[in-house]
Parts: sequence; C-alpha cells; structure tokens
Amino acid sequence: MIILNNLKNLLHYIAMREQNTLLENIDHHTGVGHFKLHHIRVEEVNESALYLHCHPEAELFYLTEGEMTILVEEKPYHLRAGEGIFIPPNLVHCGKKKPLDSCEFYAVVFSVQWLLGYLRPESGYYTQALENWRLECTYLIDADREENATLLEALSRICHDTDAPIETYELGLAGELLICFQELYNHHLMRLGHRHRKAPDLLQAGIQKSLDEMNEHYMEALTLCDMAAWANYSESHFCHRFKALTGYAPFEYLNRLRIIKAAELLCNSEEKITQIAGSCGFNNISYFNRSFRKIMGANPMEYRKEKKTLDIIEKIY
Repeated sequence: MIILNNLKNLLHYIAMREQNTLLENIDHHTGVGHFKLHHIRVEEVNESALYLHCHPEAELFYLTEGEMTILVEEKPYHLRAGEGIFIPPNLVHCGKKKPLDSCEFYAVVFSVQWLLGYLRPESGYYTQALENWRLECTYLIDADREENATLLEALSRICHDTDAPIETYELGLAGELLICFQELYNHHLMRLGHRHRKAPDLLQAGIQKSLDEMNEHYMEALTLCDMAAWANYSESHFCHRFKALTGYAPFEYLNRLRIIKAAELLCNSEEKITQIAGSCGFNNISYFNRSFRKIMGANPMEYRKEKKTLDIIEKIY
C-alpha cells in the first residue's frame, strides 16, 4: 500500500507519457505479466488524489473508500466507494477528492494485447472500439446500474484476492480481467461499434495518417494545409473530421501534443527549459509557459521540480 500523507500540492504516483499523452514513468509489468496492481490511500488536506498522467496500458480503477472525481481528457466522472471506471490506453487522466477527506483506491493497469493473448488470434474485433473511438470507450462503472454488478464483483475480487503466488495470481487476474472485458464489451464497446458503423472511415487512412505525421513532425512549423494534405482532405473537411474524431481542433491537438512532449523532456532530461520549448515547436517562451500551465496545472519549472521529488511507488509485486 502507498500512503500519501502531508505532501504539498499535487501528489503523483504516476507520470510521463507516450506518443500523444503523458507517459507514466512506471513499468506496469511484473516478472511474468504485463500488469500491475496499485493500492493507494490518500490522507491529506489537498484535493488532488491522482496526478495528471497517462500510460499505454488500459486501467480499471476501483474506489474502496471516500468519493473522487476522475477527469479523463478533462471530462469528469464522479465515483463513490464501491464504484469504478475503465480508462482506455493513452488518455490523460487525474483524480480529485474533497479537501479534508481521505480516500482509498486500487488501480489495475494492464496491457490489452497481453490480456487478449489468452484468446484466439482472430479475436481482434474486441479491440476495434478501443482503436477507433478511444475517448468514447471510457466507462463509468457505477453501482446504480444493474448491468454493472458482475463487473464490480470481478473488480472487488481483483483488488482483494492478492495473497496467491505471482504465477497463480497472474492466471487468476487474467480470468477476472477477461470477465471485466466481456462485460465492458457487451454493455459498452459493442454498442459503440454499432453506433459508428454508419461512418467507419472516421479513423481510417486520412485522419490516422495525419495523427501519425503530427506525432512525427510536431516540432516543425506545421500549417493547416500540411495536416489536411496528409489526410488528403480539404482544409474545412479535415477540420470537421479531425474534431469529430479527437474532440480537438487540429492546432489545439498539436499544442497539447507539444506540451506533453515537453513534459516528457522536463522529467527525463537536464535540458534547459528554453531549449525544451524550442525543440518542441515553441518559438516564444512566454507562450510556452502559459500553454504549459494551462494544460499541466503548473509552470515548467514547478512541474520538473515536483516530478523529481516524487518516488513514492511501492510495488505490490
């Protein structure tokens, strides 16, 4: 268990980013499997319970005490004790609680590819929604809906049945996660697929090509013409499709991508802040500082300092 007590400001048990998001600086693999179970208790005045971060793995979050609001790509989800949330890979998220209240939660972070490796090779359709409509795949597992009962029971078992040897626990965890994934698929992911079937091209070659190129060339002086050309769309059509898919206008997305890349460099290098700003596509340091604070909640210097002082992860396995 991790106890976060009397730490000022934002406490993070996870950080960093990968590709288009804040990549955690934590290995979520055990010696035998691509998963990690975190058990966190927060007892302090601050309202922050989970620092802004993301990771390339999926996450099932289960609150056992108190109340929290989980923000996934800035959208709030309110949780009470005994409820949870499914967070797809690579989505930026954080958690807040009421000041003066404590809370306790478990987070099982796992590779979807590892989990589905237990199924037959042609079962890739289970991940279609995660690949195509990732943001919409976030799912609040609230106790008010009867259809969530099986999912919540499996989550409770995952979080409390941890006494087995790691090799045995991995197999049991995989079984419980498959139950969870089946419930998620039946009650949420499959419905997304049906809803989007009329427009299956939204994430196909055009927009995905542009996303890939933006990730490769984010440090360059990109124009709307460049991004639309990668997608082979007119500029107006590109803006419409891009916003429908990602939830962001093209330059808003690019700016977030640059800030996230800068956050990674702040934590993983000793480069000066001005050098990092320039290498991430910002020519104006004042604009960089304002943009960084708006997205990350702290200026670059504060962010780097906080990240370097936090090594508070205790491995359960």
